[in-house]
Amino acid sequence: MECYFAFFLFAAVLSIQDSKSLKIDIPYSKVVARQGSNVTFKCSSNSINLMDSRVRWTKEGKNIEDNAKTRNKYGFQEGSNSFSLNIKNVSTQDAGEYECVVTIDSGGQQKEMKATRELQIFQKVMNINASQTNVTIVEGSTATLQCQLTYSEAINVSIFWLFEGKKIKARPLPKGDDKDIITIHATFLSLELTQATRKQSGIYTCGALSAGLRSAINISVNVTDAEGPELEIKGEAVQNFLKGNTTSLSCDAVFPEASFVDTFWTFNGSRIASNERRRKYEEYSLTRDDSNLTQHIQRRRLRLTIYDLRLNDTGMYTCNLNTSHGMAQENFNISVQTIDTTEDTKSAPFSGDSERDRGFTDTTVFISLGLFVAFLTTVMAIIVYLKLRSRRPILRRLPRFCLDNPQTTSRASVTFTSVAHE
Repeated sequence: MECYFAFFLFAAVLSIQDSKSLKIDIPYSKVVARQGSNVTFKCSSNSINLMDSRVRWTKEGKNIEDNAKTRNKYGFQEGSNSFSLNIKNVSTQDAGEYECVVTIDSGGQQKEMKATRELQIFQKVMNINASQTNVTIVEGSTATLQCQLTYSEAINVSIFWLFEGKKIKARPLPKGDDKDIITIHATFLSLELTQATRKQSGIYTCGALSAGLRSAINISVNVTDAEGPELEIKGEAVQNFLKGNTTSLSCDAVFPEASFVDTFWTFNGSRIASNERRRKYEEYSLTRDDSNLTQHIQRRRLRLTIYDLRLNDTGMYTCNLNTSHGMAQENFNISVQTIDTTEDTKSAPFSGDSERDRGFTDTTVFISLGLFVAFLTTVMAIIVYLKLRSRRPILRRLPRFCLDNPQTTSRASVTFTSVAHE
């Protein structure tokens, strides 16, 4: 009795050891095949032999028999027993799970081992998905539209973007590997809208093309209106300067990013040329120190520097900001003077060109003096002439003998002189 029990226990241990050692290599594997190709499934085990083992292939629980389509092949060899199933000219009907089943008779008991082989018929994969199909952005901002493409490695694919049905972007992806029919790729397709305008509102289409396949998805974009531009004067709007000085006029501009921005200065309504030497225009960005400004808002300073101010620089200067959202203007009234009249404007108000007035006064004084001297010269000449004329009649009335007798003449001259003094 004890010997029988020991034998039974020993047989049970061997049976347990045999059941643990019974296995089929590669419990599961998958094959992807093109339609019309041939496929071979293989199984192998070191725990079977031709005498007490039976092998069969099944699909959906039904045994597969040898025929023109399928054929079983067994190759029991010492130390490595393998068997296979060959399927010719596969099609979609052949897709599914197959099992290789090994039945072993051991001590009056039957034991089965199974391994699964899956057959997939290659199908082109190309799908487009998008996480967001309705997008709203503010005019002037930048947004990126994105969709995801999933496709088979073995096919050649081209991607494209459409706007309102018209192509705006297209390119081929790297050429597919015709032999790699298992790998599935996933990639993102992106389209960036930079400084979007209201004209860019509409339907965008993200898609992909391959031989006989097309996949696409629509993304609706709505570009909302943004606030118009604003200008702020830095400093006084009315300013007085002395001739020859240098001054700078500045405006701060705040506006949404846009596809069109034009900043310029005008003088008395006429645009100042950018290549002028004496009037220099500058523009630079300011630090975003306003928490109320969103990311798509720009802040810039517009500056006009005027060197060597002249009298004809007096007038109205205007800084202009023109964008696709509207236009803004701010004015500076500038006055250029030759003297500083800011301290006593009531007693000596500024009027005209002082240098010109001073020159005119000097000329007037010079002319007046010249006329006065000429007048005195004329008067003196007339007096001398009249004196000389008054002497001629007296000389003519002198006796002739006085002229012939020198002594008489001398006496007469004395007499004449005396008469003249009287």
